[in-house]
Amino acid sequence: MEKVEYKKVKELLDGMVSLAAKCKDGQTAELDAKLIMNFGKGKSDTTFSSITVEGYTITCDGETEQFANFDKLCARLEQLGAADGKHIFITKCGDYNSVAQFEAKGAFDTLDMAGVLDFYPEADEFELVDTDPVPEKMSDEQVENLQNECRAIAERETRRAYEALSAKKRAALPPFEQLWQEIGEEVKAHLKKVKYRRLKKGASPFICDHVGEDTKYSEPLVLFWNAYQSYEQAERQCEQAESFKEAAGEDKIFEDKKYAPLLPHLISSRMTFGWHCTRGPLAKVHRFKLNDDTKKWLKQYQSDYDLEKLQDLALYCGERLLYSSCTHEVFRNDCRDKR
Repeated sequence: MEKVEYKKVKELLDGMVSLAAKCKDGQTAELDAKLIMNFGKGKSDTTFSSITVEGYTITCDGETEQFANFDKLCARLEQLGAADGKHIFITKCGDYNSVAQFEAKGAFDTLDMAGVLDFYPEADEFELVDTDPVPEKMSDEQVENLQNECRAIAERETRRAYEALSAKKRAALPPFEQLWQEIGEEVKAHLKKVKYRRLKKGASPFICDHVGEDTKYSEPLVLFWNAYQSYEQAERQCEQAESFKEAAGEDKIFEDKKYAPLLPHLISSRMTFGWHCTRGPLAKVHRFKLNDDTKKWLKQYQSDYDLEKLQDLALYCGERLLYSSCTHEVFRNDCRDKR
């Protein structure tokens, strides 16, 4: 629990941040502002102009109370024992357990490129990703390694979701190894139907669209939609990888004067369907040394979200991932303390 001054609580609520406060009986009071989005004056004018606050709400034990102004909200919180006249006893701020954590995340999210690099003084290597690479010829061994990686990523992500289920939900399902094998058999059978055009008329070629209709497993729906989708995506990627044995492309990105300064600092390059922030189409991940020269090159961009052909910046200390950002989706993660 964190004691937060009334003024700060109002600022957060008015800024569209939901809060939770602890009442004297141990219950949680959820606090929100009633926000009105204002548009143009005419009925056909959909131009957004502003957001105004027209009151506040407290939701406690499934019941919601409305208050015309912040003072009345505070008076009610004092009655509930969730405030002392100066402070409100906050237990959650947005998705965080304290206002301090919420504001630290906000500061982190607004770091520019120089700020990100300064935030990780221990970083000695970095990665940038070409998300639209030229397919290059691969040996049989390289293709097999890529295929094994695709399947391992799909299995690992699904296992993580399976293990995150409650013990009660897991008890209603087979062991993960059996589950994954049976999902795989269904996916491969479905892909054969797609290949030989044996699907019913109008049926989706993607098995995840069949979850809840004619797949063996369907509940919990989110788990199994993702499980079938992940297995099928990996199999499609593995099939695509076979074509790389005959590919004739040549990567010339470092012949571009924009990226040529990075070449002397290149450590490795690898083709993959999954990297530090996401997985999907074929990509090429380049690992570089992080030094004064490469920091200078990175700092020509205001932010890692401004990166172009080579994007999705990741910072490492050796093999330990410190920082991961996704340029296109505009999100970043501090991975320093994650194991």
